[in-house]
Amino acid sequence: MNKYSFQFLFFLSACICFTNADAYVKNLTGSSAIVHWSSNISTVDIYVNPSNTQGYSNALVDAQAAAGAAQWNGKSRISIRKNSTSGTNQTGVNELFFSTDPSVFSGSGVVGVTQVYFKNTSGEILEADILLNDAVPFSLNINDEKYLGNVITHEMGHFLGLGHSQVAGSTMLFSLARGENQISDDDVAGLYSIYPNGNSSKGSIFGKVIGGNGLVGVFGAHVQAISVSTGHVAGSIISDADGSFTIDGLKKNDQYYIYTSPIAIVGLPSKYDSVRNDFCATSKKYRGSFLQSCGSSFEGYPQAVKLNSSSVNVGKVTIRCGLDVPTDYMQYKNDSRALFDIQDNVISGVGNSFTGYFSSQEISLSQKDYFRMDYSNINWDSLSMSNLYVELKVINQSLYSSFKAVIGVKRDSSSYVVSPKYTQESDGWINIESTVRIPINRVLSSDNNFEISVTPVLVETTSAGLPFTKLDYFPSSGYFEDPLFFYLVSASIVKDNGDSTYSLVSSKNDQLSDNTQCPDAINTYALSSYALKGASTSSGKKREDGMACGTVDLSGGGNGSGPGGFFVGLILSLIVCSLTSSIIRNNKTI
Repeated sequence: MNKYSFQFLFFLSACICFTNADAYVKNLTGSSAIVHWSSNISTVDIYVNPSNTQGYSNALVDAQAAAGAAQWNGKSRISIRKNSTSGTNQTGVNELFFSTDPSVFSGSGVVGVTQVYFKNTSGEILEADILLNDAVPFSLNINDEKYLGNVITHEMGHFLGLGHSQVAGSTMLFSLARGENQISDDDVAGLYSIYPNGNSSKGSIFGKVIGGNGLVGVFGAHVQAISVSTGHVAGSIISDADGSFTIDGLKKNDQYYIYTSPIAIVGLPSKYDSVRNDFCATSKKYRGSFLQSCGSSFEGYPQAVKLNSSSVNVGKVTIRCGLDVPTDYMQYKNDSRALFDIQDNVISGVGNSFTGYFSSQEISLSQKDYFRMDYSNINWDSLSMSNLYVELKVINQSLYSSFKAVIGVKRDSSSYVVSPKYTQESDGWINIESTVRIPINRVLSSDNNFEISVTPVLVETTSAGLPFTKLDYFPSSGYFEDPLFFYLVSASIVKDNGDSTYSLVSSKNDQLSDNTQCPDAINTYALSSYALKGASTSSGKKREDGMACGTVDLSGGGNGSGPGGFFVGLILSLIVCSLTSSIIRNNKTI
């Protein structure tokens, strides 16, 4: 398929060369321009040829393509418009079609490829084509990883210029997984960061990841913003060479926990091959941690960063070598008779958060963690609202901490609430994080002194009625899974809106404070340079230009060696891309 030609100069790597890899990836050209559709257009046409040899009806393929486009539409200034065609390989036409072209699909693990053609100097996309492997029996079951809708929606993210994510549950995750047919908050934030539409309800959080006494910038740290309101990852990015980061497209008037962790280099651009994480004593790598204030009294209590303006600078965020937990939590761990109160250290606001953990032995013995939320002295009338609840979340799936938390609640009226064990969402995603809402008693104030227990349950086995495996809720867990079974507890006050939705009323009010005075990881050093790794060559041959991104099925044992030799060293990445030096169209360099 020689739609565009260029002097044969390319790099082979595990993803896109010269890229700024966010959790949502904004692809950059060799000239450091963002790959994007022109700012002069608001609608991009794609022409779908539904013909295939797998027996899927034209109507079914058209419907899946329309649904995939609809997921991305309305989230930014750019939209995809689906059209029909009977052709393939048409120059100047954005296409979606089935193919068995051996130069594209040389490996059985490659289920879809998106090829993007762009101007090297400006990054403006000229054409993008989605090819689905016609030799692959896609599933029509939304609960299967290889569901056709998962592949199409994911590839349409590439069609718009996005790369892959390291966020569990996102459509652009670098491995094929449940639920990718419906985009996540992280995907929305990524799209908006490329195609903003001036939405005044959107903002950004920025700062610098550091370590060591010299406050050295840390290259390649994965920074996530977790919403207090939803408990979901709202956006994420990988820190630049100097440690700086900006997470765009976040909803304003919310609060966010900032979580940093080492990246999994698999599937990332080759510039990240030089990322180091062995900055702790005896060359151990730093671990996942939350932004917290300096001082022992704040250990284990993540800050909630309030985004009430267009942008908020969180300052310097240190990487950490150990898991910080509250002192009282450690003192009373596993002891139901001595509960620590998570509300005690709150300066203002009703609500708090803390970090806890379980050892492997505690899990094997089914030991519980206990804590108290004492709201018996709160003047609830001052809130002037009825139908108030304490909303308690235990967040661990987003952190790749592989257990299910079962929550027990005890109050003066001796009632207990136990969270449901698993939730299967409409897109097929298995959500194992836990949320309980406890009604506030306005009549009996002592009934608002809640004793909470958290019981860890391993998620290695299937649950009754849900035949799934660990990869269904921890995709690519082998690369991300945390060695500790740790979790974040988040407690806030919400109002029942009467329509199965809840609004945040009150949460902990933090005075933002960075980590300039308490850096960790004393062995942190700066990476003065990094080099692209992989094969490069040149010749007088002509070849397609741009980048080719492939979707790989990991569950069926595919070797992922395609397409066409471009995807050397793919291993377990979802996306493999090659960038070129310049575009030549009709014998003219653009």
